[in-house]
Amino acid sequence: MKEVVLKAKKLIREQEKAFNRFISGSCAVLLYHRVTTLQSDPQLLSVSPAHFEVQLQLLKNKYTVLNTDEFHHYLLNKKRFPAKSIYITFDDGYSDNLLEAIPILESQEMQAMFYIATETLNTDNEYWWDADKSCKTHQGRQNEFIRSFTSCSKKDCICNKK
Repeated sequence: MKEVVLKAKKLIREQEKAFNRFISGSCAVLLYHRVTTLQSDPQLLSVSPAHFEVQLQLLKNKYTVLNTDEFHHYLLNKKRFPAKSIYITFDDGYSDNLLEAIPILESQEMQAMFYIATETLNTDNEYWWDADKSCKTHQGRQNEFIRSFTSCSKKDCICNKK
């Protein structure tokens, strides 16, 4: 009986630690791709500059938005993140990150980490998902993204490669 009580107490302590980490020891990492106004955004990768600014104001008022030095300090030193921590990142390196996102971030005195895909730098190449509007995507089984290609007007488009 004593072993059962000890195991139960240990389990309760572990659950309490996990709960405390959940509510005050973690950091949500927000991932953006684009901040611009697009006529068509089939991949849903973009947020308008006006909405981005409103989102940043909300984050700034309700959360602890970490800059890069703060994020790395907590992460590398295995320190508990402050409650309601948020870290902002951008993927791919679209030019609108520089032209539209950074000025808005600066106006809010906020930072973000930018991960730049280098494959298309100094080329006329586009990302495969931007390559041609005739490429069609659709949702297949749950958690599985199926890509079907149709004939594109660009001869080197990934859509024509099987």
